[in-house]
Amino acid sequence: MLLTLIAVLASAWPAAAAASQPPSGTCQRRCGDVDIPYPFGIARGCYLYTGENDVTFGLTCNLTADGTYRPFCFEVEVLGVSVARGQARVRNEINPWCYNATSRSMDGGSSMWTDFSDSSFMLSDEDNRFTVVGCNSLAYVSSKDASQFATGSTYMTGCMATCPGAGRLENGSCSGMGCCQAAIPRGINSYDVVFEEKFNTTAIANFSRCSYAVLVEAAWFDFRTTYVTAGDFMASTGGKVPLVLDWVVGKVTCREAMRNTTAYACVSSSSVCVDSRIQVRLP
Repeated sequence: MLLTLIAVLASAWPAAAAASQPPSGTCQRRCGDVDIPYPFGIARGCYLYTGENDVTFGLTCNLTADGTYRPFCFEVEVLGVSVARGQARVRNEINPWCYNATSRSMDGGSSMWTDFSDSSFMLSDEDNRFTVVGCNSLAYVSSKDASQFATGSTYMTGCMATCPGAGRLENGSCSGMGCCQAAIPRGINSYDVVFEEKFNTTAIANFSRCSYAVLVEAAWFDFRTTYVTAGDFMASTGGKVPLVLDWVVGKVTCREAMRNTTAYACVSSSSVCVDSRIQVRLP
């Protein structure tokens, strides 16, 4: 098994000594159709325990409404884990923004906060894109808490999807016509999604009643014109889409980690320590 210790900040990891204890061979390593490799695990003693305030590696295997078992990190469903890449794929909620003919106003679109700050997860800036689907729709993704950055700075980015005509929409194209995308900064672990209220679909409700905004795995997303014309983005995905998270198992460099022989996590002869390209915010 390749155990990747990826970190960059010069600070001791809480309860790091637990990392030197290899998990039991009787640990459950599969939930439904998802493999659960160490340092992730189900039940204490089967995952890398890094302290009560870090919820990264301890998973549960839950029976879901459709009668299947799936792994969860608290309330977030885990779709897969890659030790070699130091990544996990999870299911992320779509934020809808729809015209209500009864009230003649927009429903949904209120601030939606996604937060991984109590973990060693970071949102992958390389693999995810902030995506807006709809017509006459401007949405933003922004930082929720400026203290998560070492510089104390905040960020905000977004894009606008327009629809000059249904005939100009094209399957697979997300370049502004019915769909737009924007990159996110590196090293963030929480974000807020909000629609610009002065842009809404009231005037075009007969053609496109709903718009959507979500941070989604770029390689997975494939724009369909029916997302705009039939409003079936939510129905076709169950309201959730894949999101890629980077993860780390320490907050020191590999060189520094190796100096502490009692807490060094790469205890197996087949393990290796790799420094991360991302920075983990110190508690």
